Amino acid sequence: MKEPMTIEKAIIGFEELKDFYIQAYDDHFDIVIPQVILSAIIEDMLVTRDEQIS
Repeated sequence: MKEPMTIEKAIIGFEELKDFYIQAYDDHFDIVIPQVILSAIIEDMLVTRDEQIS
């Protein structure tokens, strides 16, 4: 049978969950921002190329 939840265990669990969400938030932007920058660079290259051809 599981032990009952104590205030101390709840606080520790909350801190672990908070740390996880903070890390996930940081990782999300480490992944998304470079993709956004790359997309903008590619779009600029394509728009510039289209303008040169016209």
